[in-house]
Amino acid sequence: GRKREAEHHLRQSIRLNPDQPGAWVLLGVLLERRYAYADAVRLFQVATRKFPEHLDFWIKLGRSLRRDGHAEKATAALSEALRLAPGSATAQYELGVGLQLEGKMTEARRFLQQALVLAPANVLCSGALASVESALYPPVVQEGGRPAARVGLHLNKAFHYSILDPIFQALRARHPVLLAAELVLFDQFQPEVLVVADAQGQGLRERFPEAVIILVRHGMISKRHQAEAAAGCDFAAGVSSDTIRDEYVRQSGIPAERIWVTGHVPMDPLFRGQRTEPDRIPLPKRNKTVLFAPTWNRRLSALGLLGQRAVEMLLGASEDINLIIKPHPVTLRDQGDWMSELRRAARDRENVWLVEDPANDGMALLPLADVLVSDASSLIFAFLACDRPLVLVTHPDRKQDRGYDENGIEWRWRDVGEEIMDIETLPAAIQQALEQPELRASERSRYRQLLFGEYTDGRAAERIAARIGALPRRDPVQA
Repeated sequence: GRKREAEHHLRQSIRLNPDQPGAWVLLGVLLERRYAYADAVRLFQVATRKFPEHLDFWIKLGRSLRRDGHAEKATAALSEALRLAPGSATAQYELGVGLQLEGKMTEARRFLQQALVLAPANVLCSGALASVESALYPPVVQEGGRPAARVGLHLNKAFHYSILDPIFQALRARHPVLLAAELVLFDQFQPEVLVVADAQGQGLRERFPEAVIILVRHGMISKRHQAEAAAGCDFAAGVSSDTIRDEYVRQSGIPAERIWVTGHVPMDPLFRGQRTEPDRIPLPKRNKTVLFAPTWNRRLSALGLLGQRAVEMLLGASEDINLIIKPHPVTLRDQGDWMSELRRAARDRENVWLVEDPANDGMALLPLADVLVSDASSLIFAFLACDRPLVLVTHPDRKQDRGYDENGIEWRWRDVGEEIMDIETLPAAIQQALEQPELRASERSRYRQLLFGEYTDGRAAERIAARIGALPRRDPVQA
């Protein structure tokens, strides 16, 4: 109802102020979000005539045309966008995807390569380029006289790239594979197996009723989300141990035989000892580092308790401690008030780094931290691989949040770190953790064993790929 109301308001704004492009952009975004691509096309066609030099309108027109089934018209619109702005990574990427859809893989690769030169951190572009290269050099493995099963990996959020790409890489030598965000590419690819890292399984089931759908967990905690996401899938993979499988069965009622205990894919780099320190965070090595990685839920997150006091409470006046603040990608996307407070709090502090790229993997930051401060985030348990102290903020209103699950390990295993019930005690708890890192070492060891068992070799993605390869295949449809 609110979306319809907002759409009506925006249409009125356009009628009253047709020369202001902002309302046109917002209306187009609303239409795309409710999959009204034909309406979006009509809107952007008018907008490009009215604002012929407006790059964003040409890009959005091309994308809407593509999603509405007009690939060649989309290419023409995106070519115009590129003419307006040859240095636009977005235009290069969108044009590359359009050419990929048309089957022009060599041309698509050229544009995607150029887009990555301009925006090397664009994970959507990285996935598209890898898929194009896989199509140009397909595997030659045959099973019963036909290629191995086609596997699609649907990237619906940028931060899932670090989960899905290792599985893609483990599959591509044997299977035709597609890693992409655009559903029209999957319509063309017609996957036999679909891999997701979020709750889109039910929608994909309606679109691809014959496909086997596999959820790869993107977190190790409940917050009620994992069971809901698995409900639309045939299998849940990426489960980190037999203990967590049993937790999953208890929480969701999903039969144990539908759960693959393979190890947790995001943990693979940590368990292999890979250090992926971002170049953009040049930490002074002589200083200890506090990593603050809160979750996004309004009544679970420490952010709602700290506000503009975040840096003050986490660091005080200290200049000889590094502080990295890594908001959840949902916070970055939807919670502008919290982000504004964090920016103000971090302003003019040389020893504070606020990470605002949603594709920047929080896992990569864990090895940098001497102490992790969090609340109900999965990173609590990933940090066990580092065997360093945790400080956990417990929100007083947590039971009112939809994501609160009193039976989740994020609440039953709070003694893995120093639990803070009163936010005013946070500075002292952080200082104690920095000075006495051995505190709670035995609890960390016990929970690490329960959580990961023997799956600490960093090969979870390979095991998932092997399980996919062993799935029984349906007989091909005879013409």
